[in-house]
Order: sequence, then structure tokens, then C-alpha cells
Amino acid sequence: MNDENLIDSGRLDWVFDGHLAARYGYTTADLATLARVLSRPCPHCSAEPGLWCMNTRSGGQLEGLDNQHLARRHLR
Repeated sequence: MNDENLIDSGRLDWVFDGHLAARYGYTTADLATLARVLSRPCPHCSAEPGLWCMNTRSGGQLEGLDNQHLARRHLR
């Protein structure tokens, strides 16, 4: 499933439900970028599409666009 299909599947609807915009001040463009990043698996921590990256030491979620692993953010 490619990025666009996953975004359209509803699996990333939570990104656009308003809580991230309120919590982090994300714009519509930021939310679209975050959805694109989260639509692919993370090659560093193996987070599945639609889920936040995980801290590989503590196992905690890395919330926020800037906290996602670079390897995931730079995938094309």
C-alpha cells in the first residue's frame, strides 16, 4: 500500500482530528507532512505505518513530527 492509499484508508484520520493542531500548533501543511511520514514504516525502530516512532532504549512513543526518526522522515 503506498503513502496515498494509506492516508485515504482512514488509518491516519487521527492526525487530522484537531488534537495535534491544538497541542503542537501544526498547520494543515504540517499535518499533511506528518501523515505522509507516518504512512511509511520506520526503518530505524520498525514502527508500523500509522504509528509514532518508538524510542529504541525506553520503548516510549516519540510524539511529534520533529521527533520521528530521520530515517523515516527522509524516505521517499
